[in-house]
Amino acid sequence: MNQNLFLKVLYEIESDIDKVHSLGKLVLVVDYVVIKRDTKGENKERIDDFIAKTCERGYIPYITRYDHALDELNIIE
Repeated sequence: MNQNLFLKVLYEIESDIDKVHSLGKLVLVVDYVVIKRDTKGENKERIDDFIAKTCERGYIPYITRYDHALDELNIIE
């Protein structure tokens, strides 16, 4: 997928999610931003950025490792 098409699709998805949120619905956002259980350095920057952007929109972020199922809670300090 080229970059322009990716951004167009992303914008459309975000627009739809914003509409759902504006109706008072809870929006949970999952992202696989953690690489190899490391929550420091570059990973921590990605984690903090994801949390900030998600919360800024009023969504609830959930972060997990890219190689992991959604079967446990990941506590990031």
